[in-house]
Amino acid sequence: MERVIISSCLNNPENIIECESEGLLPKHFGIYANQVIYMGIAYLFGKNMVVDPLAVYNAIKDDKAKKAVDDLGGLEYLMLLQQSPQTQNIKIFIEGVIQAYIRRCILATCEVIKEDMIKNEKDDIDTILGEINQKMNDITLEFVKENEAYKMGDKLSERIQNIMKHPSELPGLSVGWKKFDKVTKGAKAGDLIVVCAESKTGKSVTLLNWAKFIAIDSGLPILWIDTEQDDKEQEMRLLSCVSQIPQDEIEYGLFMEDTAYGKSVDKIRKIKWATNLINSSQFHFVYMPDFTTEKISALTRKFHLKYGIVALFFDYLKLNTVISAKNNNLRSDEKLTFIASALKELGGMLKIPVFTANNENRVNWGSTEKDARSVGGSLGILQLATKLCFLRNKTEEEIAREPGRGNQKFHIAYQRHGQCPVDLDIYFDKIRITQYEIED
Repeated sequence: MERVIISSCLNNPENIIECESEGLLPKHFGIYANQVIYMGIAYLFGKNMVVDPLAVYNAIKDDKAKKAVDDLGGLEYLMLLQQSPQTQNIKIFIEGVIQAYIRRCILATCEVIKEDMIKNEKDDIDTILGEINQKMNDITLEFVKENEAYKMGDKLSERIQNIMKHPSELPGLSVGWKKFDKVTKGAKAGDLIVVCAESKTGKSVTLLNWAKFIAIDSGLPILWIDTEQDDKEQEMRLLSCVSQIPQDEIEYGLFMEDTAYGKSVDKIRKIKWATNLINSSQFHFVYMPDFTTEKISALTRKFHLKYGIVALFFDYLKLNTVISAKNNNLRSDEKLTFIASALKELGGMLKIPVFTANNENRVNWGSTEKDARSVGGSLGILQLATKLCFLRNKTEEEIAREPGRGNQKFHIAYQRHGQCPVDLDIYFDKIRITQYEIED
């Protein structure tokens, strides 16, 4: 099992992320040389250096460690491991190595108990049982996985001091909409923020504008998982949003000509500026039409560990053939609830907000009143969402009655620990893939 893990990491160093996220440590390897090799791979990967047998071997500087590797064959051993057959499920082998380590610890403890039995013949049985119980409790405390308890008050003074130092800062992430940020107090760790709307209303554009503000305007790392549009489609939309050049002009190359949207020289300059800005950001994008909750979880944990992402964007809540085939005993709405629940649990575990979108129920399409009945597919989403919002186009009458107040309404219908319902006026510029809040 140890050799399979090392072989997998030599062939694909990013497997180190999976190993670390599953709690694998060098001490868990039973063979000292394998501990050394694993540490060498992790060191090189952490420094963004090339990971291959020669680099790993040369990274081992300690004489004792080098000798241990040499005793197994040295560089030839490493090259042999790299050529070994690969596994598609490294997690099984990680669990096996950790389990083997725990068994060795138990065995070693039993050996100590055995020696104590022989040496301490005069001790009374209660003392002996107490010592045995303590040793076993130590093993339990180290290895049994459970939610870590927090004693209320331990960090309270520190948190109050931090608030006093930064009184104007939002408790959560800003999405760039001032009233939304003020009313919701920002996107906080563990939040599941759902934008619900009719098809083609712009709910994905809402998420994209928020993601653009966090990743590009604020310079923070995020992960975007898309179930419908690939990287080329979304990249063009993002470029339009950042550069404020119409998406059609970008896709057809019309930005190189003078048009009603500006002179070519100015548009080319904006395109170059926006391209550099996007390229220097940490806006990580993955196209995943065949998503499963397991894939989403593994990928998000990987990017959280490697890049420190501060938010996950999942576009959007729906069923696909893979999800539909699973849990056939569940109704469609229950399956949607299952996906939403997995996203919320993931955000809570990683302490990041999760942004997602959901289609609105067809029975309520066209209505200007949005409530629980409008949530598409599942009322379970209403129960799970910490912030549930509705986006709709304004009627012609509303636009005429409120000139200059945008062409959409953003309705914060439900939220925990915050004011609701609250309406925001939004202007949606479809040509430039931009939405912005109309300030009061």
